[in-house]
Amino acid sequence: MTKNIIAVKIESYLMPLIGELLTAGTLKVQCEKIGTTVDKLNAMDLQNLAPRLEQALVIFLGGDRARKVSRQILTMSF
Repeated sequence: MTKNIIAVKIESYLMPLIGELLTAGTLKVQCEKIGTTVDKLNAMDLQNLAPRLEQALVIFLGGDRARKVSRQILTMSF
């Protein structure tokens, strides 16, 4: 698990839904796809990250739940 507060908050949304291993892998891959890392993730990255996570999560959660997670990520407060 990371120390980055933004990533920790995203992980807290995802872990109960898809487990620790899938959460870590999904977040890592999607961060890399937007040109950052989990440790360097910042609030400005969320606009690009949320839709990518939504697409990745559809397989595990279905469209409605994946959209809900994406909206939660976009409206997070720190």
